[in-house]
Amino acid sequence: MSAGQQGFTLHEIAEGSWRLCDESVDDDHPLKVVAYVERTPEGDFEVVWVRGAPRSIDRFPTHEEVVAAAARVRAERSDRFKPDPIPHLPPLTAVRSSRAGRARRIRPERP
Repeated sequence: MSAGQQGFTLHEIAEGSWRLCDESVDDDHPLKVVAYVERTPEGDFEVVWVRGAPRSIDRFPTHEEVVAAAARVRAERSDRFKPDPIPHLPPLTAVRSSRAGRARRIRPERP
């Protein structure tokens, strides 16, 4: 089964089960796998999400709906993982130079 739309691929693992992969992620990266998909006896697709929060199991009537849901998970991920702002601190050299005027230098005794 192919799911080339929206940058996802379904790789068959066994008959009736697939691994849904995000083609925008490098092959050796752990975020490559988005979900595991199995066809149920009723003909639906059961999806076990391994990427995105919270981890859950969903059912969809078609594999196209599985891919559309994966695209939503990817969009949520990009919004959720914006980096935290780093608090600004003065450079270490500035802190040391401001203390230099207060510090006393101790010279070792000469023999």
